[in-house]
Amino acid sequence: MVASSFWFKFPGTSSKIELFVIILGKCFDSPWTTRAISKVYEERREERMVVWRKNTMTKSAADNNDDIVSLIRSSIKSGSDQKPSEATASLLDKKEGEQAKALFEKVRKFRTHVEEADLLYFMYVLQTA
Repeated sequence: MVASSFWFKFPGTSSKIELFVIILGKCFDSPWTTRAISKVYEERREERMVVWRKNTMTKSAADNNDDIVSLIRSSIKSGSDQKPSEATASLLDKKEGEQAKALFEKVRKFRTHVEEADLLYFMYVLQTA
């Protein structure tokens, strides 16, 4: 109900909101987007594990266990350097690459379109203030 009354008061924004929802839906449906998000998540998770392990070790244990820390780092590095046997399966094929480029182009155009529209930016500032 809030969205519909917003659209009636500001009809110029409804098409932008609908376009945003369409682009967002395409992002969720894209296997490339899902793979990219999963890859970034895994990389950040590994980085957090290294930081967590460093922070949980005490100073005295760290002095005595420098070898353990270096082993942990090398195991994470070697795990990320390993080429999986399914490397060809995880690569983007040509069609998915073209779809990803088209999707990013739509997002870029939408962003410039919204940034140029003063009404949406003004409404956002009023709502967040």
